[in-house]
Amino acid sequence: MASSSRGTGLARRILDAASQYVRGWGCSILEIGCRGGTHAEDAYVGLGFRVWGRLPDGFHDHGDVRYDEVRLWLPIPDEPPAPESNSA
Repeated sequence: MASSSRGTGLARRILDAASQYVRGWGCSILEIGCRGGTHAEDAYVGLGFRVWGRLPDGFHDHGDVRYDEVRLWLPIPDEPPAPESNSA
């Protein structure tokens, strides 16, 4: 995600839409992978994903640059989240 979009709630809205979509297929979890030690890993954990595995040097980038591959999962609730109230 672009740094200008961080902290705007965009990732949460995308995740909620994806969860609602796959809930219709009967899915009970979302699973994703990313490069370890990045904003992406922090964002996924902040959204409630749980790390289930880490493959040391799982990603190879530009020759000898290597990064851990992190695998994460998130349970999908049976019901969609209630809309946030904007009233003050």
